[in-house]
Amino acid sequence: MSIAGIASAELDGEEDAPQGVRVQLAAGADAESVGREVQRVLASYGMRSHRANDETAGDAPSEAPIAAAPAHSPELQPGPPPPPGAENNGGAVFRLPGVQQPALEPVIEVEEAPALLLDSVSVEESRQGIAVRVIAGDAAVTRQVGSGPDGMDAAIVGALAELLGLESELVAVQRSEAGDARIVTVLVEIVGVGRQVGSAVIAAGEAFAVGQAAWRALTAPG
Repeated sequence: MSIAGIASAELDGEEDAPQGVRVQLAAGADAESVGREVQRVLASYGMRSHRANDETAGDAPSEAPIAAAPAHSPELQPGPPPPPGAENNGGAVFRLPGVQQPALEPVIEVEEAPALLLDSVSVEESRQGIAVRVIAGDAAVTRQVGSGPDGMDAAIVGALAELLGLESELVAVQRSEAGDARIVTVLVEIVGVGRQVGSAVIAAGEAFAVGQAAWRALTAPG
């Protein structure tokens, strides 16, 4: 602390976590002016000091005005009297509270899981009949194709709904053309959500396009 008139300073408490600082006036120093300077320094840090006059120095000046302290400042007791040799200089001992650093809030980084995408739709034929297999990420579901003209489409929608953990039913599938593009549109009804629709361009296999359209319908915001 570079304040004129202070002979020494001593930490209270542990060195790495001081509770305060006790300073001793130099011989011949003006206690009142030093006290005002100490108060000014403390006020700039939002702190205050407590001053204990030596019991033998009866002519010591009255205590300087104390700067307002924040509500969280601990109440500090006066320090011990000055050591022998300083009792005739009108000196006083000031105890300065340690600067309390605000607690740092932990920084928590949350990484969003990557969006699940439909990877493939395949048709499998075996002795048991025809089945569709849908894969998205690490999940895969296989479902048998029922009879009827919409059996393949219904199996794709059912397999995707099972993979996504939804209860849904295929309402309609419509295929259309827009210029050179062939488009498939799927309308589904999801339990608790209602009807939703999705479309996809038939670029490769038609089964995958139906799967893409159904995936968009099933994952659309409700």
